[in-house]
Amino acid sequence: MKKILLIVSLILWVNLSAQNEAANWYFGQNAGIQFDNTGSLIGSVNGGQLSTLEGCTSISDTNGDLLFYTDGSLVYNRNHQLMPNGSGLFGDSSSTQSALVVPQPGNDTIYFVFTVDTSINAADPDFGFNYSIVDMTLDGGLGDITLKNINLLQNCSEKITAVLKDCASESIWVITYSTADGGPGVFNSYHAFEVSTIGVNTNSIVSSFPPNPSGGFDDPRGQIKVSPDGTKFVSANMQGGLYLFDFDATTGVISNQQTLNITGFSRFAYGVEFSQNSKRLYVHSSNNQGANDPANVHESILTQFDLEAADIQASQFVLDQRQLYRGSLQLGPDGKIYRALSANYVIGLPFLGVIDNPNALGAAANYIHNAVDLSPNVSTQGLPPFIVSFFNDQIDIIQNGVSSTELSLCIGETYTLGYQDFPGAVYTWMKDGVLLAESDFDLVVSDPGLYTLHIEFNNGACETFDGEALVTYFEVPVANSVADINICDDDNDGLWSFDFTTKDAEVLGPQDPLVFEVKYFESQADADNNINEIISPYVNSSNPQEIFVRIQNIGYNGCFDATSFFIEVFDTPTATPLNDIEVCDDNTDGNQQNGQIETNLVALDNLVLDGQDPTLFDVTYHHTQLDADSGANPIASPYYNLTPNQEEIFVRIENNQNTDCYDTNSFNLIVHNLPTANAVADLEVCDDNNDGFFSFDFNA
Repeated sequence: MKKILLIVSLILWVNLSAQNEAANWYFGQNAGIQFDNTGSLIGSVNGGQLSTLEGCTSISDTNGDLLFYTDGSLVYNRNHQLMPNGSGLFGDSSSTQSALVVPQPGNDTIYFVFTVDTSINAADPDFGFNYSIVDMTLDGGLGDITLKNINLLQNCSEKITAVLKDCASESIWVITYSTADGGPGVFNSYHAFEVSTIGVNTNSIVSSFPPNPSGGFDDPRGQIKVSPDGTKFVSANMQGGLYLFDFDATTGVISNQQTLNITGFSRFAYGVEFSQNSKRLYVHSSNNQGANDPANVHESILTQFDLEAADIQASQFVLDQRQLYRGSLQLGPDGKIYRALSANYVIGLPFLGVIDNPNALGAAANYIHNAVDLSPNVSTQGLPPFIVSFFNDQIDIIQNGVSSTELSLCIGETYTLGYQDFPGAVYTWMKDGVLLAESDFDLVVSDPGLYTLHIEFNNGACETFDGEALVTYFEVPVANSVADINICDDDNDGLWSFDFTTKDAEVLGPQDPLVFEVKYFESQADADNNINEIISPYVNSSNPQEIFVRIQNIGYNGCFDATSFFIEVFDTPTATPLNDIEVCDDNTDGNQQNGQIETNLVALDNLVLDGQDPTLFDVTYHHTQLDADSGANPIASPYYNLTPNQEEIFVRIENNQNTDCYDTNSFNLIVHNLPTANAVADLEVCDDNNDGFFSFDFNA
């Protein structure tokens, strides 16, 4: 039991300490952000006292509680008050990375504040590379500076980074860029100083390289970083170029210089950062316009390089390009990379950009601009650097190519977390801080929670791997069946503008629209893959056409269901107006004066159709408008009119494929009575003139 408790405490220390010491960031002009003990961003915080255009740093304890922060010359405690003896450090807020805090290995109360100075003009001396010591036991636990500005290099650039040497000694390498001996001259050497349990070794490991191959000015500006796994090193030197190296954490030696070039005008590298898996390199470069030039002349590019590519230079991928000033990049406890945003040297912006999934290649890395709102405070060019090993506590135990720390599943699904099967290694799994019985390299999960894996190699080198996965389960929706949409088209072109959002409620049924969303697609494959969504209004591309519906959980769109319905556009006929029909009564019914006659209405069909397709449209006749509108009680032909002398007949013409598509009209059937001629006696007269002619008055 004691052994189990010891393992649990070690796991908690590894997972929480590394993340939590970088839990609080203070930077820019009174800006700050905070992360929780799972590494997730809580959001922006107020109260920070820094007003720096570039450099800054901060440090928290293993619980994630803020200890202090600085711009390199002023040190503020956790109450945002100036620490005793906390002014006059030899850092400079106009240095890219003005300071970095390193806890003394084996001591949780002593911290070394390393600072780099810079010279703005002849009146501003460069005090070089120094460190000061903070004792957190003093001033009631708020900290006090006991030793200040202990010089390590007479001159140095604006760069500083740090990485764990090994877990056995717990020593830290602190690295800066200077001349070979730290004196005046052209910067061409990287100095790695070891911080151990006995303090700072003032003798550095020096790795020297030829100056800028173009022979130009070797610019001191820009960041340097070691990859979280301690194998790669990058140096952004603005006009001096961008360089990638190999790093040996055991010896502190930097080697194998490789020049990388940013394509385009904004090629001057300032901000650099590695992904948490150490496989991608990100560079924030600018066009290097004048510091105080207006914002509209500044441009910057955010570029990714694939460090696993055979040709790293050729792998560059532009994630973002816009009107923007240069800025730092910094990996966070959540595995995301944050980007400082500034309009020009003196005007900051109230947001941070975020590379949401930096382990992924290309566009899948997903850069989000203005992702973190800092209002009313602003970001400038700097973000706080940390010991990069703080962020190497995560291996990818999800391995799905989407996220290395967050796993979304649908209720009812299982998933296998795990890592490589190392012979002889001890695998320790925990869920929400509770030790699990599983001791293999993989674990099948079926419940939500924070799962952690600690791998102990037992090889005498104190080598461990740690990973975590926050597993969240989401409800699976049901796509309710949807009625087809049949449209009557007046212009008969077979096309219609459909608003599918009117179907949302039908698809959702009683399901909550705040939890589920509905999307429409032209194919089942598009619906399954959630691509090429139809945006209403939509004009059909065929007739009839099947439309596919996807209902998905808003929290995780992998939980979805699909159905389909048809849309069809039908031609609407026109009932051609007919003239009134006037006929004379006849004696067919035995009465030629009753105003009724048998009429062949079918003979009128062609007049009603007037050239419209008789195979597509049917014509019927009705006694009332109501019957004509409903298609009820059609009049049989031939028709014996019920109303003598004059009767209104209503005509309906309908699409026989969709009887809802119809038109009506009417005409009058007028029957005139036929008179009867009575028999008249012959008229005989005598002709007085004997000429055979006589004048008759027939009206008589």
